[in-house]
Amino acid sequence: MKLSEYARKNNITYRTAQNHWKNGLLNGKQLATGTIVIFDDDSEAVKNKIVQVATYARVSSSQNKDNLDKQQDRLIDYANAKGYKTLYNIKEIGSGLNDSRPQLIKLLRCSQIDIILVEHKDRLTRFGFKYIEELLENAKNAYNSAEETLKTANTNLNYSAITAPFDGTIGFSQVKLGDLVTAGQTILMTISADDPMGVDFLINEKQLPYFKNLQNDSKQSVDSLFTLILPDNTIYPFTGKISVIDRAVNPQTGAIRIRLVFPNPKHMLRAGMSFVVRVHNLEITPQILIPNNAVVEEMGEYFVYVAKDSLIVKSGESGPGNDQTKKDPAHMAFQKKVRLGTTIGPNVIIKSGIKEGDKIVVDGVQSLHNGSQIAQSDKRSGQQGKK
Repeated sequence: MKLSEYARKNNITYRTAQNHWKNGLLNGKQLATGTIVIFDDDSEAVKNKIVQVATYARVSSSQNKDNLDKQQDRLIDYANAKGYKTLYNIKEIGSGLNDSRPQLIKLLRCSQIDIILVEHKDRLTRFGFKYIEELLENAKNAYNSAEETLKTANTNLNYSAITAPFDGTIGFSQVKLGDLVTAGQTILMTISADDPMGVDFLINEKQLPYFKNLQNDSKQSVDSLFTLILPDNTIYPFTGKISVIDRAVNPQTGAIRIRLVFPNPKHMLRAGMSFVVRVHNLEITPQILIPNNAVVEEMGEYFVYVAKDSLIVKSGESGPGNDQTKKDPAHMAFQKKVRLGTTIGPNVIIKSGIKEGDKIVVDGVQSLHNGSQIAQSDKRSGQQGKK
């Protein structure tokens, strides 16, 4: 809009609008023709910066009425030069010692006025000007104090409205109406994030390098690297990825915590649920899987006992032409060192040490030593390493 339109819109004189422009209070531009164009989006901000005033001109008698008009003109010019918005222009005839001046009383009671402009303090009153200043200053202080009290009340009101720091599902309230609560101590209720959902599980420290590689390898394109089996034995339809690996291994258990993140758009997963985490096997070659209780640990190394068929030679009485040596078939257990892979439930993958078809001892391995004779059980039939 033009500067003249801006002046009419804000109920100020064109000269006052020019002073606003010169003092940098307006957001606009001046065209090559000299026309000043004001942007509309700045008018509200300028309104907040404008000081609203009233001019008050007084003479003591009607004989000085001409001086009254000139006095008011000078006050109006001063207000325009300062860029003030003049709300009222009041002229009054009365003695400076007379308290019966209703126009002045109205101005003093008006809350819209920021400043009352007078040409000289005697035009306001001939007596008690210092007292008026003190009263106005006290009123100003009382107003400022009330404003601060209002701000404090609004702040306290805002504190009473508690908002959650994130979206999620809220639980049952821990307090009842009327309970005393203390900031930072009383738990009102618990909220859990819904989507995505974190799933924590533990792995053995020996598996840590494998999972660290999975976390660092951004080129992995396996669609089902991490999946979940829900408590009802169904497979969760979304796959997860590693979010974070805990900073330290538990020295008592030798386990470390890993957190997976799964999308949960249908809110099928809830905080506190138990799942079975399935990790996709990235090996493309066949793997040997044996029961975990077939493995024996000795001095940080791992062994299994492999069952082999042997002949036991028994010697009897011998003489000329009488050889009573017997050879009886038997099963013997021989210790073999193995390298373990990933644990899958009650079983463990063997990376090296035995081969497919080897028969391993599953029960009673703690009482065996290398070369012990063993008996084969029909229910297990000598566990074979299987793929």
